Amino acid sequence: GLTYGTTSWGVPVVSGDISDVIEVAVPVTNEADREVREVVQVYALAPDLDDVAPFRFVASTVVDTAPGATTIAVVRVPARRVAVWADGEFRVPAGTHEIHVGRHAGDTRVAARVDVANAVVLSGDARRSLR
Repeated sequence: GLTYGTTSWGVPVVSGDISDVIEVAVPVTNEADREVREVVQVYALAPDLDDVAPFRFVASTVVDTAPGATTIAVVRVPARRVAVWADGEFRVPAGTHEIHVGRHAGDTRVAARVDVANAVVLSGDARRSLR
């Protein structure tokens, strides 16, 4: 289509609480001479877990950016997306979680490392939240 072109990404900023919702904001600059649509994907790398895929897609957004402009892509990641199912409940495991951003799984960079001292068991509302 006509919505692809060259973009550059700035430094991602992660805010919020991994046991509730985090937001990942990354500047996307359009270097093309036409409007560009870019998909920003967020992945989480969980602490060393035996039976869970440690590197997982957790959220994404799409931004349209005018020629020469910069758009801040903001991706909301609910705790449920980084949680794992263990012992009959969803929990955010203890340890260091890495939040990655990129165009796809093979093109990511670390946006932040988040330390969780003790596993967080999610409440009923957080368990149901997939948005």
